[in-house]
Amino acid sequence: MHQNVLHALRLTPLGVHHLVAQQAVYTPGMPAVVCGEQRLTYAQLERQANLLAWALQRRGVGAGTCVAVYLAPSVDILIALLAILKVGGCYVPLETVAPVSHVLAQLEHCGASLLLTQQKFGKRLSTYRGDVLSLDQDQFLWMGESSSFPAAPYEDEQITCMLYRSTLSGALLGVQISQYSLLTGCLALFAHLNPEPGWQFALFSLQADDLGYSMLFLSLLTGGCLHLLPDKPLHADYLLASSLRRQPFDVLTCTPSHLLTQLNSAASGSFLPRKHLLLSGELFDRSLLDRLCALAPACQIYQHYGSMECSPAILLARVATGCPLPPGCLLTGSSIYVLDAWGQQVPSEVVGELYIGGAGLAYGYVGLPSETAQRFVPDPFSGQVGSRLYRTGNRVRWLPDGNLEVFQSLT
Repeated sequence: MHQNVLHALRLTPLGVHHLVAQQAVYTPGMPAVVCGEQRLTYAQLERQANLLAWALQRRGVGAGTCVAVYLAPSVDILIALLAILKVGGCYVPLETVAPVSHVLAQLEHCGASLLLTQQKFGKRLSTYRGDVLSLDQDQFLWMGESSSFPAAPYEDEQITCMLYRSTLSGALLGVQISQYSLLTGCLALFAHLNPEPGWQFALFSLQADDLGYSMLFLSLLTGGCLHLLPDKPLHADYLLASSLRRQPFDVLTCTPSHLLTQLNSAASGSFLPRKHLLLSGELFDRSLLDRLCALAPACQIYQHYGSMECSPAILLARVATGCPLPPGCLLTGSSIYVLDAWGQQVPSEVVGELYIGGAGLAYGYVGLPSETAQRFVPDPFSGQVGSRLYRTGNRVRWLPDGNLEVFQSLT
């Protein structure tokens, strides 16, 4: 089945939610997701997502409908995500730790007609005028629905989710990501990590983490078990190690700063994964790498470079102690160019701006045509009509060995 998954990711005309449903047929009794004391098998996850999907469809959710999700880390996040995709909707995650005013602005900006939340958060967003469903209080409303997969039209270019990225100006940048972009990210990570059924995946900050969604579906499409780690109030960093020790992980994805917080707590290195550690969102220094290699010599450590606008996985570099921090290698499904101020390719070892193209490009920024046109420009190199490049604004250079040296983090 392992090679069948890779084949499916490359050639499937289906969406990620269809492939998760197939996985539920292959491994119905295997654990699919764990969050604290909550645990669902693949069959349970699929059934609950189908029940909710029918309820969403009856409320008018269909192709292109934005559904906002305001949930604390829980299995409800996966149920909501899959249910929205099953009926063709667009999943819009909102962070429960963000200021309420910011969340309300995002709700208005994306035009969500429905909000999925939990009872404890209901009063926070009381001024929201759309429909609201509480996944822990209103379940009786859809428990009588069908548990079969709902019929809904599907296209691989349809918008799967909208992620909001932070900006220095505070402007709302909602990045639209397609189904095909998600599959591109899964394929890239599959080829490098080579996961096996039964692997344990752990994620922080899924709600607004573009790489996290590719890791989420990589876990579900390969028969893995996904562990959603809790929000991080001030005390939670020190409590996390105990939950990690209960279940050894094979793959952990997090930022270097959060990892450093863990290492400086009583946790030491006991929570590090057995196989792969992916550090994303920030660059890190030699001292942290040497420390990690000493604590977990068998673990393969990767520095990930990526951007919401151009597939969750663009560059991935394996790092090791005693070696310089390496440049990134290009992952599957993307093309990259280093261009000068006139849009011409520069020679090797000459610094220029990084442009990224390929199947994983986002559609652009919601409601911001001018910003979209500035960042997503015509691709003169692909030879394909309508192809585009994303201007990252980052300074890079090609090295003689064909790898790319990044001078600024791609975030």
